[in-house]
Amino acid sequence: MAKILVAGASGKVGQSTIKELKKQGHTVRAVLRDRTKLGALADAVEEIIIADACEPHTLRGVCANIDVVISTIGGSLQLGRTKGKAGYWEVDFQANKNLLAEAQAAQVRKFIYVSVFQAEQMKGIVYGEAHAAFEEELKQSGLDYSLIRPTGIFYIFEEFVKLARKGIMPLIGNGQVQTNPIDEAEVARWCVEAIKAEEKIFNLGGPDVFTRRQISELCFDAIGKTPRFIRYPVGLMRALVAPVKFFDRRLYDLLAFGIFVSTVDNVAPQVGVNKLDSYLKQLTAGG
Repeated sequence: MAKILVAGASGKVGQSTIKELKKQGHTVRAVLRDRTKLGALADAVEEIIIADACEPHTLRGVCANIDVVISTIGGSLQLGRTKGKAGYWEVDFQANKNLLAEAQAAQVRKFIYVSVFQAEQMKGIVYGEAHAAFEEELKQSGLDYSLIRPTGIFYIFEEFVKLARKGIMPLIGNGQVQTNPIDEAEVARWCVEAIKAEEKIFNLGGPDVFTRRQISELCFDAIGKTPRFIRYPVGLMRALVAPVKFFDRRLYDLLAFGIFVSTVDNVAPQVGVNKLDSYLKQLTAGG
């Protein structure tokens, strides 16, 4: 079995990837900023390295004796705690570039990167541009690679559930734009599948195609509330969000991404089998 480095190990996709790797018998080196966020998985991995990929000196030697790097490093899409945090360009591009330099120095066999579906189409959207830019860096790196490109990942909709609990949810545009989100556990399985696969690109979507409104309705249904929406025309929403860039750039970039995905279909090949409604009901079980 291979020795795998998982970067961004404290995140949902990172933790799911570790679980899948251990299930298949791989040796795991977990790289993250805070050991406590690994929880019970800390006892499951062979090595833990505390590092901040935004600070390249903390990564020195991190890829030594590693066969494959799986990077799940990425800026959070949570609405809270954005001010003062590194932006998406610093995290999704530069931090991954710093890790890539270490992977090149160690001559790892393969680098697997969890990107986002249709990143190359997100012109002017920092979240997408940062992912697309790193994809290009990886392609030119000289290393064997795979790009894992999921649509929305199930855990992101925890934020929608929080809004639903408040009794009303914003709906940008007409709510009819479509997407097919996928479970993070299934993204993790494809990350592990990519270790031996010859394919370079894995575009991943879930089994069900929903409109944005339908996803929001599922969030209300999961907590037993009647859906209530406040609708914002796209132009008005852009105008309301524009001033945010002057006092919280990361929040602005997050909101700009949210507006973008509310206006463009994002439907990937339906490779997943897990259901979003079941996931949300399990998430909200017990209140």
